[in-house]
Amino acid sequence: MPGDDKILKIALLGPPVVFFKDQVQTIKRKQTRSVLYYLACQKEPVSRESLVSRFWPNLSEQESRKNLREILSNLRAQFIGSEVIITRYDQLSLNSAITEVDVLRFQNMVDRVHFNLFSLPSGKLPDSLYHEVREGVSLWRTPIFMEGFSQKLPELESWIWETGNSLQAWRQSLVERLVDHNISSGNLNEAIFWLADALKTEPLKADLHYLMLTCLRDSGRISEIFKYRAVLERIYKTNYSMEVPQVLLDFIERVADSQKPFVTQTSSADPDLAISTPPFVGRKEILQQLKDWSLQGGIVILRGGSGMGKTRTVQEFCARTDFPFRSLLCTAHPQEHHLLLQPFIEGLRQAVQKEEWLKLSPAHRKYLAGLFPEMQTPTKKVKPQFRNLRQDHLPGVFEAILELLTIISQQKRLIVILDNAQWADEASISLLSFLASREIFNSHGILILAQRIGDRNPALEQFISHFQANPNFHNLLLDVLNESEIKELTSSIMGKVPPDDMVFRLQRDVSGNPFFLLQTLKSTMDYSTNMDTLVKLPSFPIAREALSLMKARLENLDETTRAVLEAAAVIGDPFSPELLEEVTLMDPGVITRILDDLVSVHVVKIDPEVKPAGGYVFSHAPILQAILVNLSPARKRLLNKQVIDAMERLYGRLPSLAGQYAHFYESAGEIKQAYEHWLQSAFFARERCEKDDAYAAYKRAWALLAQNEEQFDEHDIHDLVASWGNYAFDQTDLVTYEQLFQKCLELGEKRHNRYLLGTAHTGIARLMGIKHQLVTARKHLEQAFKDLLSGEPGAELMNAYLIQGHLDLLADNFSSAKENYEKASTLQLDQKDLQVSVTRSMAQASLSILYSMGGEPIKGDRIADLSIEASRNLGCSGARIQGSISKCLAQLYMANYREVIEISESVTQYLKEFNMTYWAAFFYSILSRCYLMVGQLDKAWQYMQKATVMISDSTFGGMRALIHGLKGDIFLVLDSLDEAETEYENLLEHQSSDFFALENAYKLGFTKCLKGNVGSGLPQIKDALLKGKNQGLGMITLPAEAVILMLKQNAEDAHELQSAQELLAKEAEHRGLGAWRLVIQFSELGASTTHQEPEHLVKRWQQLVREAFTISNTWLELTFHMQIFQSREVPDELRQLSRRRIAAILDSLTENALSDPVKDLVAEYTGKIERKIEQAVV
Repeated sequence: MPGDDKILKIALLGPPVVFFKDQVQTIKRKQTRSVLYYLACQKEPVSRESLVSRFWPNLSEQESRKNLREILSNLRAQFIGSEVIITRYDQLSLNSAITEVDVLRFQNMVDRVHFNLFSLPSGKLPDSLYHEVREGVSLWRTPIFMEGFSQKLPELESWIWETGNSLQAWRQSLVERLVDHNISSGNLNEAIFWLADALKTEPLKADLHYLMLTCLRDSGRISEIFKYRAVLERIYKTNYSMEVPQVLLDFIERVADSQKPFVTQTSSADPDLAISTPPFVGRKEILQQLKDWSLQGGIVILRGGSGMGKTRTVQEFCARTDFPFRSLLCTAHPQEHHLLLQPFIEGLRQAVQKEEWLKLSPAHRKYLAGLFPEMQTPTKKVKPQFRNLRQDHLPGVFEAILELLTIISQQKRLIVILDNAQWADEASISLLSFLASREIFNSHGILILAQRIGDRNPALEQFISHFQANPNFHNLLLDVLNESEIKELTSSIMGKVPPDDMVFRLQRDVSGNPFFLLQTLKSTMDYSTNMDTLVKLPSFPIAREALSLMKARLENLDETTRAVLEAAAVIGDPFSPELLEEVTLMDPGVITRILDDLVSVHVVKIDPEVKPAGGYVFSHAPILQAILVNLSPARKRLLNKQVIDAMERLYGRLPSLAGQYAHFYESAGEIKQAYEHWLQSAFFARERCEKDDAYAAYKRAWALLAQNEEQFDEHDIHDLVASWGNYAFDQTDLVTYEQLFQKCLELGEKRHNRYLLGTAHTGIARLMGIKHQLVTARKHLEQAFKDLLSGEPGAELMNAYLIQGHLDLLADNFSSAKENYEKASTLQLDQKDLQVSVTRSMAQASLSILYSMGGEPIKGDRIADLSIEASRNLGCSGARIQGSISKCLAQLYMANYREVIEISESVTQYLKEFNMTYWAAFFYSILSRCYLMVGQLDKAWQYMQKATVMISDSTFGGMRALIHGLKGDIFLVLDSLDEAETEYENLLEHQSSDFFALENAYKLGFTKCLKGNVGSGLPQIKDALLKGKNQGLGMITLPAEAVILMLKQNAEDAHELQSAQELLAKEAEHRGLGAWRLVIQFSELGASTTHQEPEHLVKRWQQLVREAFTISNTWLELTFHMQIFQSREVPDELRQLSRRRIAAILDSLTENALSDPVKDLVAEYTGKIERKIEQAVV
């Protein structure tokens, strides 16, 4: 749904209201609200210039820009912790990723539908278009744009008026189109609703009033028409001093003339037809139609599938009828179809009173005396015409029954009901034909035939064919219950309103069938009456009564139809005719005919969602279950194998179908094939980031292994343990991970299998490493190598090298780690082996990180691309995420900050799907540094805090040093040297050889030097430099060397210093370290100021400024501009350009630093810069 992931919601279609994280916001200043509302309505970014000219046209540029900065700061403070406003150069916009605006949603909807509406100016709309228009109009809380908001600023009031007119005109047009659609669809009540809405905006539009009166008349709401006259007079006469249009008054008069008084009488419904529990829901339109037709007379065929409530509907109709009537309820039974007139004999026996028998003519009494002993009285004995009813007696019997029905219907309307008409005997149908031909159902009452769909009765079909041309012949079809009716019935039965999810599942399971619903509720309540417990059930139990009903019904089908249904049941819901044809090998025409018949009798129904051309589902779950329950094991196995063969012929072995293949193989008893396909299904689910589906597939595979262990060899077991184990590790599910490898160890020991033992020891070594039990980890890994090297090299050996590299890193042995990652990456093994590809991708990602840390981010970036490419089609989330993050690290060191930020959304999305704590913390630290470099300090601090939260004290020691260093960097660029020193110094004593600790060490030394403590700081830098060289960590050594050279600015041999800096700058450029190259070149310029011409220096400074701007390094650009502005060799024009750019950078820093503590730090920092500028001016 739109807006589910939006934390800022702005509603302007009606009185303005702002929600932030689902809380209504109070924005005190009206001008701040105005800017927010204006930005909210813009589809494209807006320049600062256009904003200040609209809101402060009479102020100077300096004052108006100051006002805008204050408003933007207020808005960022209002929505603290979220990047609501995006600033890109001079352009401003709201962040569409987290912001939802009803105006934009409405405009987007109009853009999508206006062409289709133009091509369909009237009549019924397609369902999808109707729902989209309806949803768009529902965005309006009132018909007025920004109702009640006034700025008293001509330019803004003009924008509000123009925008409001356009939006409101579209709204009115759409509302009137909804009116037309609902009238064309016969949905008059909804048409009346939208007409009332349209009249709020256009109260004097006579056409709308005329439509309103027409809809009220056609929907039977006659009394409301007469009340509407007062409404018209109030609108026209009172509100606008106008006369009511005569056409409207004439309409009301015509309706009044057409009405006749109608007096209802007290109901005398038969007590035998009283409502019984459970409560009756729905069917209101059908009950009304039955009432109307019973007053007119005629014949009604009431059709419905099994359990649809035909009998109950007829009973309810009789119970609710509010005029005097007599009912004759006749029920046919399947076992009585050979008994002549049995339904009517039983019905008349219950309905006719003794005095009514006595009113029959003597001749007719003789015909009925043998059938109805009730006619005999002590005083009046009647000799029967016959003792046993035969076909030749029927004419006289029919005449006698006609007279009897005429007698009992003299005072009241007659309602004759034949329930289960599909089972009625031919004589009973002949009786109905005779009575209908004598028009008793037109003059005295109505005949209602309740017929179950799907059962044939030739005599009944002939009766219907003969009379259906009669104008008083009607067909009614009982539809399934909708969700609202299911909710009402469930509430009545269970005494508590069920949650919507339970209602949806009931609707899905019983397909709205009332009988199945009641039986399901009964079985469910036998299980529990606690609603919270029932909601958690994976499926609702199917009652035996429902299965028995379906079984009996299916037994009447012919052999071919039953074969099609059995195949469809094995395929399961949904199924396509294409697959059904391939499974049964029947002619498509035969399949089509059978499916059409099954749809007509409500055994199956069409499901348009089945791709590509639609398909079918069983109408009710009990039908499907009844078919499967009655399949023999051999028949079931055969059908499942036929489905597998058919799927392979049609679709091939697509990964998306692996779960279906696995299910059919398992149902066919093909355990090994099912096992392999469950593993494939798990990989496919992993590729789609569907953890629950992946775990479900793995569990099915494990269950097959546990139940049939003897059928699986060591490679089968390894594939499951390695695949699921790696995935569980990615999810930080160490419990499952440990259980899997312990079980693998047990199986290896049980089978004396070194391959399984090596796999288990490798996995356990990885786990011990994470737990920092390095001695235990190395012992397991040593044993793993012994076991694995005893056989043919395989993926597990590659994995052992990868784990060895991880353990080396934990021990701060970077060169050994790099060597092991190289081995894992280059080991020549079968490229088709999925685990080989996954392990190689992960090894490449780790190797990329070490190359980047080694000061070769270009090579690290290239290797990261190999890892990403290798992982793209592997279905391994861990490999894909690691490859992406290793690339981000390389891009950070190459100063491509914007590129990292741009791809961060996709990486973050993966991290949301997978609980990979270490990698998430590492990535957030990279992202924090990128935001820091581009001057977005709120974001930098936010991601630094995210990384901090993810790291526990017991697990990720090196990462904690990284976080302290990151925090120190933020303080350092803001010239808060004391705080920076504290952060860099944290944990140094415990992690002196860790990469991040070494990075913090040289930065600590540099910070001390900046504070004037060179004697303490310089040795620390040199110590970090030496350790970095020993480890081959170029990202320690090159920056440390650069810092040392910077501290030698006052050296006596300036030429030697300049040469050293030039060499180091070339090395930085060769390595791809863009930002450090600029730092070194800037330092080199400072050392050579006295040896170069001013014009040359200015050009080089300008070049540095351009490059710093290109890579979006805010701090380098600010530093270079400050150098230009403070230099006397630079022309005044260039100095002023730099001054303006410095002011813009400071504005941007302030706007992007609204959270504590960076807000105060930035304020203090900008104050220092502004004082330096003032001093330079003086």
